[in-house]
Amino acid sequence: MGKLMWLLFCAGLSGAMLVAALPLANVGLLGPICLAPLLAASRNAGFARGFLAGLGACMFAAWISVEGFFYDPPAHPERAIELLAAWHYVGFLLFSIPIGGVAGVLGEERA
Repeated sequence: MGKLMWLLFCAGLSGAMLVAALPLANVGLLGPICLAPLLAASRNAGFARGFLAGLGACMFAAWISVEGFFYDPPAHPERAIELLAAWHYVGFLLFSIPIGGVAGVLGEERA
């Protein structure tokens, strides 16, 4: 149970760092290292756990991006924000497939 909690924590940390590395938050130096906690924690965790952790990291990043914790949300009508949120989730979901694949492969790696 402890390894699963560590994996979830690192997935959340990687998601937050990923959003912080995007242009509006203006902390681009996090870009090269934002996935390091996720990849380190997913090592030897199994393919399914690694893949789901990568998916979870990107969906957490999408949620942070939609909520606008690192920057102010645009001043749009409510319906436009809902449509914008859908595109955020779709974009991050597509981005999560290769991240989950890499984390899953690292999860299968045996020392």
